[in-house]
Amino acid sequence: MIETSISIIGILFIMLNKIIFINNDDINVKIYTKKQKYFYISWLLLSICCFIPIFEETSIAKFIYSFFDKTSYLCTLLIVMICVKIIIKNIHQTKHSCKYYALFNILDSIRFKLLHAIIIVLLGSIFYAGALGFMNFDIYHLNVIYQGIMTLIFLVFLYIINYFVGILGLISIILFCFFGDYNQSILESLICPYIYFYCIIYIALYTIKYFTNTIFKLYK
Repeated sequence: MIETSISIIGILFIMLNKIIFINNDDINVKIYTKKQKYFYISWLLLSICCFIPIFEETSIAKFIYSFFDKTSYLCTLLIVMICVKIIIKNIHQTKHSCKYYALFNILDSIRFKLLHAIIIVLLGSIFYAGALGFMNFDIYHLNVIYQGIMTLIFLVFLYIINYFVGILGLISIILFCFFGDYNQSILESLICPYIYFYCIIYIALYTIKYFTNTIFKLYK
């Protein structure tokens, strides 16, 4: 449950950042610093609330875990990277240091793109459809060698689209080798219901936005 807990805390961090710093283009350093304090205090309190037993000794974190199990290593690493990027950006906004700006630029190059989402949805659909018995081709119970080949192909695609995401995928595999359950598929270090459903929503919103902008341009 460690991966899921980290992911929940990370998602809260990202969502609160979006809400509190929704418009900070013309904000001065003093106000920005004050908002940062509210942000970190709010995040800390909400994070604690997620692990407090609410009903029958079950917390929000355990309730989420009971539905979809733990997050994949790739999903957890992506969330952590986004959180680190937000922290570095906030430090840079207040201190305006060149070293923080350089670090932020490096982290900013780790971008989750539409093609990443499409590949994850395609592989996830095959993976879960086979595991749930909706199709005869079951990746989950394939020979370890075939799973390794599919994982390698998946990593190559991630690397081609964005090499930093590809590196995170490789780190996920390494973490699985050391801490993963031998009864699990190696693909579970990269694919999980959390990132799968996120990618579906990501594609849907991107498609809606694309068609909305296209229609708007046609009738402008």
